[in-house]
Amino acid sequence: MPWVVGIDEAGYGPNLGPLVQCAVGLRLPDDDLAGWETLKPWVRRTHEKDDGRLLIDDSKKVYAGAKGFERLERGVAAPFLGIPRPFNDFTENYRTHEILAHSQLRAEPWYTPDQVLPLVMSKSELDTALRHWLKAMEESQCGFMMCERVITPAAFFNTILDETGNKSTAASQGIQSLIGDITLLGRRYAICWPDDPIHIICDKQGGRNFYAPILQEAFPDGWVVAEREGAAESRY
Repeated sequence: MPWVVGIDEAGYGPNLGPLVQCAVGLRLPDDDLAGWETLKPWVRRTHEKDDGRLLIDDSKKVYAGAKGFERLERGVAAPFLGIPRPFNDFTENYRTHEILAHSQLRAEPWYTPDQVLPLVMSKSELDTALRHWLKAMEESQCGFMMCERVITPAAFFNTILDETGNKSTAASQGIQSLIGDITLLGRRYAICWPDDPIHIICDKQGGRNFYAPILQEAFPDGWVVAEREGAAESRY
């Protein structure tokens, strides 16, 4: 089973909140790299019946309708929180942008470091959702899900934009960090090894068509063996 890493972002081009990029990695079968069939007994999408499975879908679809924020937390908080914790655990104790001073984030007017997450779910609801996720990982043989994040506050994002004239630069720097970090994390927990294939899936970064430089930065000991518009392959 290959190591599959999905990368996405929220707040691309922020005015108030930060750009948050996240990479999630787990093992999936070669014929189901998206994971929907493998995880179907435990997760569902918005068009499927609400039968107790965790709702995982585009955030705009999950948020729409009654209890939208609660539905968002239920799908995200369990695997990434585990236990209630202050917001600053995610903005200071976890890796942020490698050239970002934490003081920039703390200067944001919305930042409340001692606010406890999740905001809506109770401790018992969080425990139930977490047990659901752990059972899914065990029974699907996907291993333990790895997650890494990069946070870029609006002020810092806009500084990069002023200097480069291209907002994809900030996103690309975050992706470089995420790819390398989550791969090392997966090896540390014996989920992926050097000989395991790694599939990295992410949205197109602004107007960028070629990704060899990003891969070279993420895997400095490797080399790019093939590249076509919109996709690249790296070996190391």
